[in-house]
Amino acid sequence: MLPYALKIVWFSLSLSGLISCWAVLSAFALAVPCSYWLAILYCVGCTILQGIFCLGLIWRMDPFLMPRSFCIAQTLLTGFSTFLLTGVCATFSMVTSLTMLRPGIWNLSTSKTLAWHPSYTLTLVIFPILASAAQITAVFKLDAVQPTDNFSCDASKPIWVRFLGYAGTPLIFSIPFSCFALMAVIRVFRNNTPDPDCNSTNLTSLPPKRIRMGTRRKDMGTWLGSEPGIRNSPIPIPTPRALPSPSPSVAYAYYPASPGRAPISPNSPVLSFLPVDSIFPSAPLAPLMRLVVEVNVNMIH
Repeated sequence: MLPYALKIVWFSLSLSGLISCWAVLSAFALAVPCSYWLAILYCVGCTILQGIFCLGLIWRMDPFLMPRSFCIAQTLLTGFSTFLLTGVCATFSMVTSLTMLRPGIWNLSTSKTLAWHPSYTLTLVIFPILASAAQITAVFKLDAVQPTDNFSCDASKPIWVRFLGYAGTPLIFSIPFSCFALMAVIRVFRNNTPDPDCNSTNLTSLPPKRIRMGTRRKDMGTWLGSEPGIRNSPIPIPTPRALPSPSPSVAYAYYPASPGRAPISPNSPVLSFLPVDSIFPSAPLAPLMRLVVEVNVNMIH
């Protein structure tokens, strides 16, 4: 026989877990829109599961002291509550997984994601009813509920009937939804892993070219027109020279005046039509430009 003190500890853990479940899921229902019905279903299933177990303390949690009707009810209600909890967890897993795998259809950012949908009937209605029907049929047909040295009553003869209860059916039903959850986790991991071949602008970056220091100096010296290690003298600036202007007579000989027009004298004020000082009032090349203009004018004349 199991010690009674261990049964008391187990009873305390079950009762504290039930209270914590109601407290946490109540806050969850207030935080997530349209999720109160799922939270209530889970709390109802947890209350049935833990409540029927804790009621066994009336008979000191000894299956040999419990009435047969209570043993059968404890076995069947434990199975039904387990099926209901499995359906609620499967619904949560289906919603969150399809939100990541099919974001265009399911979106957790909207307030209608956890609202009632006809597809939830499979996990919350059909599965608990069918699983409970199979367990009830096997329990009554085989008279499988027999008292054993345990905390509660359960199917023990034959023992494989437990596979139709909490021990097997929920595990099989949760396999496809676990696969959905695993696929969603992989999708989230891939979406949050940065691609090393892309920068912040989603463009593929070019591989960096490694240049040696000596090559870089040589290229710089070639660009400047010198070799590394040779100090260049400053590039000399050519000094402009004034070209001798021809005499007025020679200029007039090459450039005869057109009929009807008087010849232009070299000293005429018309030759000062280029405002060099106004274009380059403070530039250092203004004297040079003035000299070039005067040479061109003298050559024309």
